Amino acid sequence: MEDLETILLFETRHGQVNDLLGGLISLRSAYWGDQYHAKVPDEAEIKRLEEEMLFFSALRSRALLMSIEEMTLVLEQYRPQFKEEDKIRREYEAARGGT
Repeated sequence: MEDLETILLFETRHGQVNDLLGGLISLRSAYWGDQYHAKVPDEAEIKRLEEEMLFFSALRSRALLMSIEEMTLVLEQYRPQFKEEDKIRREYEAARGGT
C-alpha cells in the first residue's frame, strides 16, 4: 500500500496536470473562436486548433492513469508552452481593449 506522502504527491501532480491541460485547451478554444468569427476564417487553422484541443483533452482524460513521473514529464513539457501562449493571449486581449 502506498504511503500518504505518495498519495498526496499523486493528487498534487494530477491537479497540476489537469489545470495545465485545461489552460491549453482554453487558449485553443479562444483562438478557435477568433477564427470562427473572423470575416474570412482560416479553415486550416480552425482544424489545427480542433485537433490540438482533442489531443490535450485526451491527455487530460488519461492523466489519472499516469504515474507521478509521467505527470511530471507532462508538466515539464507543456508548462513553458502554456506560459508563452498565455502571455501572447493576454497581450492580444490587451491590444483589443479586453480584460
